[in-house]
Formats: sequence, structure tokens, C-alpha cells
Amino acid sequence: MTALIDRYEAGAQRLSRALDGLGAHELDAQPGPGAFSIRQLLAHCLDADFAYADRIKRIIAMDRPTLLGWDQNAFARNLVYDTLNAELALDVFIENRQLITAILRAAPPNAWARVGELRDRHSAFGAPDASGAKTTVGAADGEVTLERIVTIACDHLDHHMQFLCAKRDRLGLPPQEQN
Repeated sequence: MTALIDRYEAGAQRLSRALDGLGAHELDAQPGPGAFSIRQLLAHCLDADFAYADRIKRIIAMDRPTLLGWDQNAFARNLVYDTLNAELALDVFIENRQLITAILRAAPPNAWARVGELRDRHSAFGAPDASGAKTTVGAADGEVTLERIVTIACDHLDHHMQFLCAKRDRLGLPPQEQN
């Protein structure tokens, strides 16, 4: 599982590099109809990471826990995605990834086969997210392992990094290293 944990940990620096040097104009531009701005995309990634972190900790700490779902569209609609302090959000994202990485590295080998019961009717495969993009990462309701949740967290960030890099390109910004 070392490679998976390394991939999870590296996500924070990938996101940081992609946001490096962006000002308010670039963060708030909406390059494309109905699309998240980069600031809103960052807020979404942070909220998703909190949800995954909770699921990771529950699976490690509890016997067959219920893993709570979250309605990503309600979060985007009702929280301050468009005015969120991007620097603070990125710092919190990085710190959260560092904390969960430490927990994952300390988890006993048998933790990776532990399961939780996912009840997440809002983010099943194929559901459009608030940006209008069709979600391609997630898990259907049912039993899910720790390994699967960590993989989903990694895939989710990868999915949105593609959008972030495309937004940079549409804004005429130089490309940033993705890996």
C-alpha cells in the first residue's frame, strides 16, 4: 500500500503547484459556461477531501461503520465557494492530506481490508457535479474497503486536476506539472 499512500500524499503538492502564482482574476474566471472557477474547484476538492478523510478514519477506527454521503451540489450552492480564501483552503487541504497520510502510514496491514458501508446517494457514478461535468469517480452504495476509499480520493483529485489544467490553458496561463 506504500505506493497508494505516496500517491495520496503527492496530491497536495500537485494541487499546490497548479495554483501557484494565480491571482484573484485567474481564481475567479469562469472559462466555460456553467463551469466552476478555479476557486470554486478548490473549495469542492477541499470538501471532498474532508469527506474522504472522515471515511478513511471511520474504516480504520470502527467496525463496519456507516460512511456518510455528501451532496456536492448542495455544498457548492450553499457554502461560500465563490468567496473562499483560496490560500487558506489550499493550506488546509495540504494539512489534511499530511494528517491522513500519517494515519494511513501508521495503520496496521489488516486495516486495508476493513470495510465500511457507504450510503452516498448523491455522488454515485455518472452524476453531474455542480460544474456540469459528469462525475467519473466515486463508489456506489454498499461495502467498500479502506483501499478503495483511498483510491477514490486519489482518482477524484486526478479528475479535477485535469479540469484545473484545462482552465489554466483556456486562461492562457503556462501549464503546470501534473505529476
